[in-house]
Amino acid sequence: SFEDRPFGISCGAEVFQTLIQVLVEYISRFKGAFRDHQTLVPLTESISSWVALWDAGGFVDTEINDTHAKQVMRDKLYRDLKRLLSMATRETAAITRKAGPDEPALTKEVGTRSVIGALAIHYDPAGNLRPDGPRHNNDFDDISEISIAPTEEEMMCKAAPFLPGNIPGAPHHLAPESMERLLDIQFRLLREELVAPLRMTLQSIINDLLAPTRNTLLHAILAKKGGRYTAENGHADSAMASVYTSANPISIATDKRGVVIRLLVNAPPGQARDSSAFKRAEYWKGISRKRLMQGGLVGLVWAAQGEIQLFFGLISSSGDDIQSSCRRSAENLEIRVRFFDENMSSKVMDWCQLRPKDRRGTTILMVEAPVMYESIRPFLETLKKEPTGFPFSRYLVHNLEGSRHLYQTVPPPQYTSTRRAFTWNLKCLMNGDLELLLNPQGTDSIQKARQQLRCSSRLDPSQADAMVDCLTKEFCLIQGPPGTGKSFTGIEIMRVLLANNVNKILLIAFTNHALDHLLQSVLKMGITSKIARLGSYSNDEDLKQFSLEELEKSHSTSRRSQSINDACGNLKVIERELSAVLKQLQGGPVSVKDRTEYMVLRFPDHNNHLLDPPSIVSSIRASEEGWIQAGSRKPLKGLSHFEFWKTGRDIVWLEQAHSSIKKKVKHRPSNSFAELEIEGGWDDDEIADLESEFGDLEEKKEDGLQAFLKNAGVDTLPSIPSSNRTLGVLQDDPLVWAMSRIERTCLAKSWEEGARQHFFSRSRSSFASLKTKYEHAKQQYEECRYQAKLRILSNVDIIGCTTTGAAKLTTLLS
Repeated sequence: SFEDRPFGISCGAEVFQTLIQVLVEYISRFKGAFRDHQTLVPLTESISSWVALWDAGGFVDTEINDTHAKQVMRDKLYRDLKRLLSMATRETAAITRKAGPDEPALTKEVGTRSVIGALAIHYDPAGNLRPDGPRHNNDFDDISEISIAPTEEEMMCKAAPFLPGNIPGAPHHLAPESMERLLDIQFRLLREELVAPLRMTLQSIINDLLAPTRNTLLHAILAKKGGRYTAENGHADSAMASVYTSANPISIATDKRGVVIRLLVNAPPGQARDSSAFKRAEYWKGISRKRLMQGGLVGLVWAAQGEIQLFFGLISSSGDDIQSSCRRSAENLEIRVRFFDENMSSKVMDWCQLRPKDRRGTTILMVEAPVMYESIRPFLETLKKEPTGFPFSRYLVHNLEGSRHLYQTVPPPQYTSTRRAFTWNLKCLMNGDLELLLNPQGTDSIQKARQQLRCSSRLDPSQADAMVDCLTKEFCLIQGPPGTGKSFTGIEIMRVLLANNVNKILLIAFTNHALDHLLQSVLKMGITSKIARLGSYSNDEDLKQFSLEELEKSHSTSRRSQSINDACGNLKVIERELSAVLKQLQGGPVSVKDRTEYMVLRFPDHNNHLLDPPSIVSSIRASEEGWIQAGSRKPLKGLSHFEFWKTGRDIVWLEQAHSSIKKKVKHRPSNSFAELEIEGGWDDDEIADLESEFGDLEEKKEDGLQAFLKNAGVDTLPSIPSSNRTLGVLQDDPLVWAMSRIERTCLAKSWEEGARQHFFSRSRSSFASLKTKYEHAKQQYEECRYQAKLRILSNVDIIGCTTTGAAKLTTLLS
């Protein structure tokens, strides 16, 4: 009974709808839900029986008088229930497969039996379904577990990957006519296009590195310091990739894409090494869409002491960064790469600690994948999503009985059936002031609309039929040769949709040029100006104001800006902390805390003497505070004992004091002003007066120095330290204030380097922790921007993007 329902619940349908939605979301987000919670299967079965009982009137419930609203609610409930049961069936089958693989699903199709038979003979399933076990650490029967980025084991594996046949009835471990089977096939075949050329190239390069002879293609490329490598597998297949030699990881850094590795590589032979910086920059500008593209996939081949490792990452440098780098040097390029492997940072830290002689015998190459990773990754990510959430699945899956009957029974769009007595008003298409209404549920109305549109609208007969089909069917394809009005019909369809308050419209085109043409037509024909263009590759100046990036700037609100600013501020704070740790790890300044702790631990006598300087040093240090240094307007701040000692401020004072004394004892002529001549000359009394004043100044200066020494507790001015002893002697002598400048520099450098090495592991832990915080803060910042974009898109009529953009922004668009 639903008589005593909680506040806010209107009927049983809402109870079941909420329960089903929670379970669907839970199962979608947690892949092991059915495996970890065995009660989920009986719970879904119980919900199904409860819904059937409720629908048959077996529950006491509120009577819904609105027949249309009741039917809409019932249809949605059964659609969601079907999705939940489909997920339960699929996950249960997956658990059963892992327990013990069954025979692959086969269906004998007339005309394809020989092909399917051949596929069955050579069928070698994926992951744990394979009799010999997984091929490598990225071989799974469930595509949701497969990493889109390649792994080292995978790329070195000689076994052929699992590539299922893309024909109905071919052997496969998933059920025929299921969406998950179609997605599995499409994912594996598309991903193979991405990784196969790189895999073939890397395996051939590794063979060359291990070959006993130097007469290989790789060694020829090494001699030229880079070039194009062509790999062949002995069959008709071949792959070509760019190889960059002498790759040298020089540091770890941060940029907009996260934590990156800075690499130096040899510039490729040819124009990239031209003596003219301008010509080099023009070369990279000309091929910026072909080589070293931002987001491109690269593999690092690291060969040392007979061991070969592979690391994979994405280029983070922009085209402008590459051009800037090539202007600085004709021999080398600096490239930033964001690696997938978390251990790469540690690898680079260890590498940077090695001395040049310890790096000998190590060969590091960077291989650029010939297929653009970022153009395929979004599609692969989308194919990995929950299968039951894909629209139009009944039209997409392989249908073994033939698909002709599907297109004869295409139902009307859901947005027309959920509205009571919905009717299309087609007046905006008609000539003059003619009226035309179209009921998408009525056969007679549909036929009448076809006739009137053919006779009395600006559409030709084929365009009129296409218009009616699009407005009365949930799925429709318009096909025709160039010039038949496909784009025109699409624009008119959008006009009808918006005239009938049916929005948001998602407009997807295959290319940026086609997208710009359609959106420009929408604007010129006055259909709407409330559009948003996703992506940044528009060449149309009129459309740039409608890009999402520009709309973000112009639609700034105080609340949204504050949340983004807070997230951005937090990100910058963590980035600064991370940068400080990275500098320390990579030879930057050691923190005062680490240096002090190291000195107390390893050189306690030196540290004690440093903190308890001789009295004259203390007096000199006190006298300098508040003075203004030459070339600066700010008074000197009190330096720490270490900085005062390291910079030799006490030695500078001693040098000035000794210089003053030398000037006084230096012989002067009897007449100190004999060189000065004025008109009429000097008389004896004037000269006597000037010499008297000068002598008084010298005596005062001498008296001041003596008073200073007396207050400092010393009788005579100490000598200036000038020794130059070895580091070993300095480490045994705790009298640090008696050391010369050169000795202080030497000892301070050894302390800082010692502290860096001593606390290296601790700094590594700090780096790992801060890196995690940085990635989390970056994610929070992107989430704030994501919410801002959602608010903008909620207020537009048409959202335009390319197919690649739609794949990248699936979550945002949904």
